[in-house]
Formats: sequence, structure tokens, C-alpha cells
Amino acid sequence: MARCEPYTRYGIEVIVDIQAFKFNDQTIIKEPVLVNLNDDHIEPAHWVFSPSCLCEKLPSYSKRENSWLTANIHGIDWNVGNIPYDIQEIGRLAADTDVVMIYVKDRHKVQ
Repeated sequence: MARCEPYTRYGIEVIVDIQAFKFNDQTIIKEPVLVNLNDDHIEPAHWVFSPSCLCEKLPSYSKRENSWLTANIHGIDWNVGNIPYDIQEIGRLAADTDVVMIYVKDRHKVQ
């Protein structure tokens, strides 16, 4: 029992999942979902980011790939979102937390 004590006292364990698009061989995070395992009321927190650019500016191969992702994987359209996309801010938010353990289902989502 003492071995788990630092996690509950000094840090947070979370489950992370993301839904994303591809653009110029980069992963564009569209919807991150976090579940705090230290919370008594385990409810997921999620955000849907606005597009990083207009859909019209995407190359045709990105449009095709993202259309497939929308239709077959996550159902999120490129143009939806209520939080401005800022990858630096996403990184800062992640770095400012007391998370000590992150569980991720897909190894590609770790990056």
C-alpha cells in the first residue's frame, strides 16, 4: 500500500485518448480526452479544437484521408471545434500538471 501512496498524495494518474487528423504528415490533435483516475467521480474531460487551417488549404490527399477518418473512425468534421488550436499551449497545459502516470491505448498516440 505504501508503494502507491506517492501517486495519490503527490501526483495524478490519467488515461489519455486523442482523436486526430493528418496534415502534411503531421498529426493534428482534434479532440483530447482525459480521465483522472484519482477523482472519485470519474468523468472524462474533453475539448474539441478549431481547425488549424481552413479545409480548402488542405492538399487533396489530406482531405481524402481526413474524410475517411471522419466517416470511419471518429465522426469529427475538420471544421468543427470551439477552442482555438495552439499546439504550444497544448504542450504547456500538459507540462503544468502534476501527472505522474499516463495510460494510452495506442503507441502512435504517445507521440
